[in-house]
Amino acid sequence: NADDLGDKWSYTGGIRFIYNTFTKEFIPSPRLILTYQPKNEKDILYRFASGLYVQSPFYREMRDLDGSINHQIKSQKSIHFVGSSDYKFEGLGTQLRFSTEVYYKVLKNLVPYELENLRIRYLANKVSNGYAAGMDFSLSGEFIRDLQSSFRLSIMKTEEDIEDDGTGY
Repeated sequence: NADDLGDKWSYTGGIRFIYNTFTKEFIPSPRLILTYQPKNEKDILYRFASGLYVQSPFYREMRDLDGSINHQIKSQKSIHFVGSSDYKFEGLGTQLRFSTEVYYKVLKNLVPYELENLRIRYLANKVSNGYAAGMDFSLSGEFIRDLQSSFRLSIMKTEEDIEDDGTGY
């Protein structure tokens, strides 16, 4: 559903529906991307995206430490807010692209886990909420003839709060 809103704005939107028979959840997942290209700048592109993403629980996430199945478990959800830009330019004898992305994700209904040496132990009867925020920077191009390559720097911070454990962020 990409429609032109003028000579420099466009949008893409959609919705996905999920029904999980185990959790008995019917969940719509809407997404929207707004794109802006300055009128006189064909090499710069800005985007804003947002959406609701849902992940149904896997079998390991449903099992508590004693092996019992949590029949009340719900799907994990996140709401994403992403701003990004792409800048194309000539450099180092080739066409390069510098991309940036800044994001914030609200995380709900997470299934927390513990690491026990190399073993992941899900806490199926607990729920946590949290966030993830970060920035990505990427420079890509043909640094070596006929080989597309990228250099990337990413910075991210995440936190979660397990409900009813007496602590917070």
